[in-house]
Amino acid sequence: MQINEIICILLRNLNCNMFYIHKPDGIELDEYITFNATLKDEWFSNNFYESNTFVITINILTKNISNISDLVNQIKNIIDNDKNCYGFSCRGSSFIKDTGEFQTICSFNLLYFD
Repeated sequence: MQINEIICILLRNLNCNMFYIHKPDGIELDEYITFNATLKDEWFSNNFYESNTFVITINILTKNISNISDLVNQIKNIIDNDKNCYGFSCRGSSFIKDTGEFQTICSFNLLYFD
């Protein structure tokens, strides 16, 4: 299973449209999530490969600022309750004037055993 599939499975209970890196043009949504994964490190034990550690970045984009806090808390709860995830951080929100969307960036680490 690829890392993108694992992230989609992990966040499936958010009931929010999710896209890898960017939302395709022509799709109009008031709320969605984009995500990406960056390989941070490989984990070895007794000189044997055990897993990869990925830094997952989640971008919450919404036109309704009142939804941000709830989505951030839902993501935090998912990460806190998954044995392969740790280090959740919410990096704040900003307003994108061109699109009229609020963007909130969160990140966490994910151990990936392939």
